[in-house]
Amino acid sequence: MEKTKVINGLFVLIFLGLSVAIPAEEGVSSQVSTDRLAEIDRYIASQRQQTEIWYESLVEDAVFRAEARFREFEQDELERLAYQELVRRTYLRDNHFDIPPGPVLSEQQINTAEERIAKKHEEIAAELQRAIERLDERMEYILNALLPELEARLRLDAVTPAPVTPTEMVTGIVYSADKALALVGGTIVCAGNEIAGVEIAAIEPHAVVFKRGETRWEQGVRHNPGDFWQ
Repeated sequence: MEKTKVINGLFVLIFLGLSVAIPAEEGVSSQVSTDRLAEIDRYIASQRQQTEIWYESLVEDAVFRAEARFREFEQDELERLAYQELVRRTYLRDNHFDIPPGPVLSEQQINTAEERIAKKHEEIAAELQRAIERLDERMEYILNALLPELEARLRLDAVTPAPVTPTEMVTGIVYSADKALALVGGTIVCAGNEIAGVEIAAIEPHAVVFKRGETRWEQGVRHNPGDFWQ
């Protein structure tokens, strides 16, 4: 299931990132508002489609892995039986016993191996079923709870005048191990950027670290900037 990032991380990007892509403006015209709502509809539809693709990809991956595990176990069992057959034939030949035309292993040995294979197949199938059920639950949550909530918030933002945001205010953070971005006073920044002479020293999961001269401080999302910017 390495094909996808953690799905919660995906929607951190959605919740924080889309507010940048579709900002609300004070005094927005009726036509602009209508256009925004249509854009939101398209965005939500695309997220639903991507969620379904994500789900199908993970199910396909889970099935592939389950089948590979079973084939590997079955192959090991068959190779073990073949080795036992070879050892038994070698023993009969070296001790001058008659070697029958069919298998020299006992029926019980063969049945035991077949039972182990069947049991492992049942175990892997049960694990696969549980994995798919967990994916079903996650997809249902995204489609029936998370996306409707996101759509409602975006629609409200689209028709509600946005409050004036101070230049120094952190209004969003998008964080991953590979890249971190922040929205500071309406400007998207990364570590190393500057705003009003203040350096973005680092972006952490829940705060931005600022630096001016020898002074460093942290600000969480929507936290009061304080006197550091003066």
